[in-house]
Amino acid sequence: MLALGQDGDHGDKAPEEEKKEEGFVDLFNKKDLAGWECPFDWGEVKVKDEEIHLKSNKKFFLLASKPFADFIFEGDVLLPDAESNSGFMFRCAAERNNVWGYQAEVDPSARAWSGGLYDEARRGWLVPKKGDDASEKSFSAKPTPFKAGDWNHYRIHAEGDHIRIWVNGTMTTNYHDAMDSQGYIGIQHHGERGKVYRFRNLRIKELNTADGEEFAFFDGKTLKGFTNSEGGAPGSGWVVDGDAIHLKEPGKGGDLYFDGEWENLELTFEWKLAAGARGGLGYRFAPEGKNGELMGPVYAFLDHDNKKQVEDKTRRSGAILGIDAAAGDAPPKNVGEYNSAKITLYRSQIIHELNGKSAVKTSTDSVDWKRALKKSNHADHKTFGTQKGRLVLLDNGDAPLWVKNLKARVLR
Repeated sequence: MLALGQDGDHGDKAPEEEKKEEGFVDLFNKKDLAGWECPFDWGEVKVKDEEIHLKSNKKFFLLASKPFADFIFEGDVLLPDAESNSGFMFRCAAERNNVWGYQAEVDPSARAWSGGLYDEARRGWLVPKKGDDASEKSFSAKPTPFKAGDWNHYRIHAEGDHIRIWVNGTMTTNYHDAMDSQGYIGIQHHGERGKVYRFRNLRIKELNTADGEEFAFFDGKTLKGFTNSEGGAPGSGWVVDGDAIHLKEPGKGGDLYFDGEWENLELTFEWKLAAGARGGLGYRFAPEGKNGELMGPVYAFLDHDNKKQVEDKTRRSGAILGIDAAAGDAPPKNVGEYNSAKITLYRSQIIHELNGKSAVKTSTDSVDWKRALKKSNHADHKTFGTQKGRLVLLDNGDAPLWVKNLKARVLR
C-alpha cells in the first residue's frame, strides 16, 4: 500500500471537461430498482422523484447487481443533517446481511472527513489513517468541499491499485491499495433512526474492458476439444446429437473435460435432462487432497420432478452443488425442455444464472462460503474453487442429458 504524497489532496480539481465525458451508463434508471439488490433483511428502499431514498434503524447497503473492476463512478448524495453518515461502496463484496470493502466517505459532521477512504468491515480508515495525527491533521487542514444540507457530487476513479475520490470537483483521496480489484457499487444508510438518505444521478464508465472475444467450446459436429480425465478420448457414452453434446449412455461416458484451464470466465450454455437425470457443469477443477484428484465447484442441473433427488436445496438446478442453494425464484423448465444457464467467474466472485434469473451469487472470500465448505465434502480442500482449472460435464450414471451452445469469453 502506498499513499501518493499526502493521503488526500484537496487542491486537485476534476477537469471541467469531465462533465462532458462520453462512455457513461446509468446505474439507476430513475424509475425503479432494476439492476439493484439489497443483501440485508432490513432497510427501506424507495424510488421517489427520480431518486433512491434509503431509511433504516440499522446500517445497511443497497448494491448494484453487476460487479465492476476498473471504472469511473459518479453520484449525488443528500443527507438530512450533521448527525447522518453514509458512503459510496465500490469494489465491495457481499453475503447475506454483510458487506465489506472500499467506501468513499460521506461525513457531514464537524469531523469533516467526507471524501476519505474507509475499508468497511475490515481495516477501517485508510485515508486519513485514524490514530495517525499527521495523517488526520493533513486531511483536515484544508477546507472540506462537502456542502452541508445540500446535494454533493462524488466521483470515484478506480484503476488497477490506484484509487482517487473527488467531492464537488475537489480531489480528496489519492491512494494506492491492491487488496480489491473488483466488486460491487453500493450506497449506504448508516442506521440513524427515521432519517431519509437521498441518492441520484448514479452512473459509471468502465475502463480497460478489453475482455476476450466470445468463442465456442463445441463446434456442433464433433467432440474435438474434449477429453476424459486423463487427457484421452471421451468415453463412448458421449456422442453428438444434432447441435448438442449428448450423454446417451450414462455410466459409459465418464466425466467429459474441456481442453485448457480457466479462471476468470463468462460461460453460457443450454441444458436439458431425461427423467431422473442428475448432471452438472464443473469449473475451476484443480488437484486437491492427498491424491491430487481434480475437484471444483459444479453448476447443478437436476430433475425437479424427482422430489427425493432435490430435497437438499444445495442439490437443485442452478445451485453450487452441495455448497450454495439456488434462489427459489429461479426454477428449471420441465424435463425434456432446454434451460439457459450462465456462469460468471471473476476473481473471488461466482455468479450462477438460470433461465435469465439470478440463482447464486457468492464470493470465495466470504464467511458464508468458508462456512459452507466446512460443512461440505470439501472441508479439507483449502483452494477449492479459487484457482485456475478445468471445465467438465459430469456423468453421474443416472439418465441421459444434453448440452448445447457452449460459449464463453475470458474476463480480464
